[in-house]
Amino acid sequence: MKKILDEKERSIALNQLHIAEYQALTTRSSYWIILQASLLPAVPIYLALAVQVWSANVMRKEIVVWGALAGLQLIGILWANVLAENYAAVNYIESYLYPLVKKIVGMDLFWGYEPYLTLHRPTKQYWGEASIPVLGVIVFATTCYVRLVTYSAWDIGGAVTNGILLVFLIRKALKAAKIIRKWSKLDSERARRLEQLQKELEAS
Repeated sequence: MKKILDEKERSIALNQLHIAEYQALTTRSSYWIILQASLLPAVPIYLALAVQVWSANVMRKEIVVWGALAGLQLIGILWANVLAENYAAVNYIESYLYPLVKKIVGMDLFWGYEPYLTLHRPTKQYWGEASIPVLGVIVFATTCYVRLVTYSAWDIGGAVTNGILLVFLIRKALKAAKIIRKWSKLDSERARRLEQLQKELEAS
C-alpha cells in the first residue's frame, strides 16, 4: 500500500531533491573548471609542435600557418564552450533552482557565494569572456597582414576557414557573457542584503 506523504514530509523530500541537484550541478561545474584549466597548457605544446613542423619544412608554409591558427581557435572555441556550460549551470542554480528552494525554506539568504562574487570579483566582469575572442581577432588580423605580401590560394582558403572559426569563437564568448549578465542582475540585490546581514552579525 502506497504511503501518502503529508505536506511537511513532501516539503522535506522535495528540498532533499533540490539539494541533491545542487550538489550534482556544482560537481559538474568543478569538472568543467578542471577541463578549462587543462586547455591552457595545450597551447604552448601545440605551438611548439607547429614550430617543429615549420622548421622541418615537410609541408607548405601556408598550411602550417593557417593550420596552427585553426588549431588555436578550436582550443579557444572549446574553452569558450566550457565557460558557457559552466555559466549555464550557475544560471540554472541562481534563476531556477534557487527560487524553488526559497519557496520551501521561506527565506532567500542562502547559497551566497555567487552573489558574493557579483560584488567582489577581482577583475571587471566580462573581461575574462572577451579576452580570448579579442586575442583571436588580433592574431587573425596579424596573420592576414603578414601573409598578404606572398599570399596564395592556400592563404585564401586558410583565411576563410579561420574567419569562420573566429565567428564561432566570438559567438560562444558572447553567449557566456550573456549568461553571466543574467544571473549577476539577479544576485546584486541579494549580495547587498547578505553583506548587510554579515555586518549586523559582526556588530552583535
